[in-house]
Amino acid sequence: MIVLGPRDADLGGAPDYWREGFWRPDTLLRRPRICNFTSIPFDKCDRVMEYDARRAEAPTPEEQGWNFDGTDPGIWRHDAENGVLEFRSEFQTPSLWRFDEDIETPPDRGAAYGLFMISQAAAEDREPGLDFIFRALPEEGRMRGMRACYSRLFHWRSLDSSNFRPLLRAAAQPEMEQVWHDFGMDAEFTGAEIDLDGFDRDDGGKTIGSLDGIVTNEDRRFFLYAREDGPPVSAMFGFTDQGANMSGMIRNYVASFPGVFLRPAFWAFVPSERTRLRLAFCRAPGEDDGGGGAIIQVRFATPSSGLRDNTLPQNEADPVELRFDGVPPGALVEVEVPLEGLRPGEPLHFTVERDWQRREDSLRDTVHLLSLILEEAR
Repeated sequence: MIVLGPRDADLGGAPDYWREGFWRPDTLLRRPRICNFTSIPFDKCDRVMEYDARRAEAPTPEEQGWNFDGTDPGIWRHDAENGVLEFRSEFQTPSLWRFDEDIETPPDRGAAYGLFMISQAAAEDREPGLDFIFRALPEEGRMRGMRACYSRLFHWRSLDSSNFRPLLRAAAQPEMEQVWHDFGMDAEFTGAEIDLDGFDRDDGGKTIGSLDGIVTNEDRRFFLYAREDGPPVSAMFGFTDQGANMSGMIRNYVASFPGVFLRPAFWAFVPSERTRLRLAFCRAPGEDDGGGGAIIQVRFATPSSGLRDNTLPQNEADPVELRFDGVPPGALVEVEVPLEGLRPGEPLHFTVERDWQRREDSLRDTVHLLSLILEEAR
């Protein structure tokens, strides 16, 4: 038997504090959705826009549904050996990837995270830089969202580029190149009523953003509005401005609405020929079960079943439905996932996610993963 917990997971660039209470911006006095224990939250998502360079069967942004926008797609190159998307802009910008989607109900929240490395930074703070953007169009009002940018340093920029705020305000900026950086963004699109300009009355929303565990809590109105309207929800990464001169690499970028989409990854060893994975979940106190289930999908790989360095596991276990019918918030519910075709003693790489695209995934509440047990199937 092998027992794993939330802290054993690679969150794929998502900030660590999301499993330590999962702070969320909230100005409308809604009840907190916080588990009493360290956990990995699986929100209900209506749209997910994801790029991951470790997808061996479809490694490029185009193959994963992203559209190129700009002057030169040649600044981007996929490195299959290391599972990253390299970039070298050399002033050939704008050059970015975007994902536009429709959505039935305009989201009141959005979130994004990812992992990147800078090899050559811009010369000045306010020069064009590497952008990560997500945004949404509400029922009433203008396009809003969040924008993170790395030029000479990491900072927040408004969607129209007029506002600039460094994440680090220390006098001496530490050297931040040639290391991997994880970042997270979480925005409340519809906030408390604050009328700044006689147009949008919901400017009181908040955001929470982070880089490498350094957290800020900006007003959503700092990010202002996009210069133009667009599709109901969208995400972008790359260089949105002219004249950027930077190089580096991206491993993955994920934007989701209205909740956070996570795919935690784990490493273990196969305990027996007949192996099962037991997953223990709960709903946080204060959450109401509106009915329905959450569909949990596990993917796995071993050396004998296609495990490769710097790639995501591709073998799919049968999806399982997680339900909380008649179970009070805070109580545990366990599901079992059989893992077939494994050899005892082999290294095992597996991921867990909530399959947001399945119609059966209808539970609107967040479910929290508390523990995982690998053992011989009985």
